Amino acid sequence: MTDPDELLSDMLVSNIFDVFENNKIEETIGAVAVPCQFYFKNTTLRGTHWGGINKRTLLVNNKRFQFKSLVHVGRNVLTGFKVQEVPFKQTNFIHHYWMTSYVKLVEKHLRYLKNEGESRYKTGRRAAIKSILLELYRAFKYSYFIRQGYKDGLTGLFLSLFWS
Repeated sequence: MTDPDELLSDMLVSNIFDVFENNKIEETIGAVAVPCQFYFKNTTLRGTHWGGINKRTLLVNNKRFQFKSLVHVGRNVLTGFKVQEVPFKQTNFIHHYWMTSYVKLVEKHLRYLKNEGESRYKTGRRAAIKSILLELYRAFKYSYFIRQGYKDGLTGLFLSLFWS
């Protein structure tokens, strides 16, 4: 599972081949997750929800993995299976050239918003004014302070507000 704006480093490709060539995939593995670095406007994000080295599911066994048509919650390994992680080693990650501009960010967000309500409803998430305000506060605190969005300057502030 990859996006057209992602580039796998040579070292990551080598690490993935090593996993398969040495038969390191157990029968209980349903997916393989790899390190991923997000970029905003071709600049590495050091902080925010998207900054730093993250993990992302790249490979799945379609008999051990579930795909749902729900936004942001529609993919996971089936019960009884687990995710094998490729450890981060400085140069073995996906370069995810996530957003090239503020305009693209808003356009993509608006596309997701069309399905977000149904997804939240089907997963049991309900909204009330108090819970919405609390969620906004927690999301900003997480992205800007805990995930150090301040390291990205005004971009980090904007993306942390956007995340919330």
